[in-house]
Amino acid sequence: MDAGFVPPEEFSNKRWYRPARPGSAWFYHRPEKGRPASFMRDYSTVDPQLRGLVSALHMQSIPTMPSCSGHWADPAWIKRCMGDLVADLHKIRALGLEFVDVESGHRVLYKNPYYALPWADLKQFQRELFISNGLGYLAFSPTPGSLLWSRVLELNDIAGVRAAVTGVGGKKGIEIRVRTADPVSQAEAWKRVRATLRV
Repeated sequence: MDAGFVPPEEFSNKRWYRPARPGSAWFYHRPEKGRPASFMRDYSTVDPQLRGLVSALHMQSIPTMPSCSGHWADPAWIKRCMGDLVADLHKIRALGLEFVDVESGHRVLYKNPYYALPWADLKQFQRELFISNGLGYLAFSPTPGSLLWSRVLELNDIAGVRAAVTGVGGKKGIEIRVRTADPVSQAEAWKRVRATLRV
């Protein structure tokens, strides 16, 4: 189990977990190369800006890969989150910490006396989060005859949006990246993505 930052293009090579505890929402992961696109059981783990779009795709039997709407880290939240991650570390090393698979809902206990955080200190953690500000990502695999394939070029007309047909979970799929200047324009870009996809 790892808490380190994962760039969007690597989301699909991971299995994702949330700690079964209150506090900061931070997702852990473990390697799972070549994993297929899938459906969700718990949409509360999908970012609010993407929840409606992901749910609509699933209702059309279109599986998705792990996603992120793109965030701007607040310094106060970063400090609280780092505190929670340090507390997680002590639990993992001692009695273990329970995690929930965000797709299947299965619970696992992770215990490792040698577990370590991937950041040396709060400043390094903060620096890494600031670099990733606004990195939004969604990938999915429509059926071969879906009209969604014909809308990829339209998506690229939206400011801050880049879409392409690429490999998704071992299949042909659509990859959408959104990165704008701030949270307001980011939310608007995702609204336009859904409107353009017409789902």
